[in-house]
Amino acid sequence: MKLFEGKSPTERNKIIAAITLGVMAVLALGYTFGGSFFGSRKVSVTVTASPTPTGTPRTSSETVALPSQEEINSIYINTPVVYNPGSFYAPDAGRNIFAFYEPPPPTPYVAPSPTPPKPIIEPVATPTPVPPFFVGNVTPQSVYAGSKTFRLEVNGDKFTPDSLIYLNENQLPTTFISPQKLVADVPSNFIAGAGSIYIIVRTPGGKLYSNQVALNV
Repeated sequence: MKLFEGKSPTERNKIIAAITLGVMAVLALGYTFGGSFFGSRKVSVTVTASPTPTGTPRTSSETVALPSQEEINSIYINTPVVYNPGSFYAPDAGRNIFAFYEPPPPTPYVAPSPTPPKPIIEPVATPTPVPPFFVGNVTPQSVYAGSKTFRLEVNGDKFTPDSLIYLNENQLPTTFISPQKLVADVPSNFIAGAGSIYIIVRTPGGKLYSNQVALNV
């Protein structure tokens, strides 16, 4: 055959396999679709029509006569209407269903009044009472440490005869000269060491007193 001329054995086998597969495919299609593939088959269908129902015509004696408009009006006019208000009761709704919420008017803002600051009360210093006696100066105003006994004069004002001179709270025998002068002898042991000696004039019991002055040693 010319189909296989010049073909190798492998190519011939491929051609034979392709032809075989094609024939098998045609046979499978013919088996599946039957005669519709190779030829048409006539199918006859018989349809039987059901009889159409027919209505039975009414005779003239069976015709329903409708009332005329005058008869209808007469029925409505002559029929009494019975109204019994006690037979129907509708409960009170209790609230208006058409009412809606109205917010109250806003409260106007009132600024709080400022609180006045509390006044600062400064403590009042108690004035130092003026001493009844006044000491202006002493004579001498200074002495050497280790000196002998010396006479001290206190000059001031408002002294009384019972006024006494005190050196560092030590009472000295005092002589009243006048309301402006007092004198007393200071023992040597009071000025044995260097320092300041504080002098004050008081009455017995300390009811009357003077300001304080210093004697330098």
